[in-house]
Amino acid sequence: MYRLPVYDASGRVPLSAETLLGCLRYLTSDSASRGPGPAVGILTSDDRGPWHEAYELLRDSGNGETLREVETALLTLSLDPPADDVTEADADVDSR
Repeated sequence: MYRLPVYDASGRVPLSAETLLGCLRYLTSDSASRGPGPAVGILTSDDRGPWHEAYELLRDSGNGETLREVETALLTLSLDPPADDVTEADADVDSR
């Protein structure tokens, strides 16, 4: 997971569109060079009951800060492959 601030270090001046575009290009390149990670985006498409159970499992297994980052983000951008490219092993969160 990457975190990209949209303001400068002072927190008052928004970064330029050019700077943000450069950062996004770097992040997509870096992500591609690392290869696929866990398909966490699949959590967003689950039914409410299983989603809640998975959320609690993630939160209670030491991922609370990561979940807070996602919940408080201005936006999120998934670099996961299209769902057609996700294998059963990628989607099986119980095996991790």
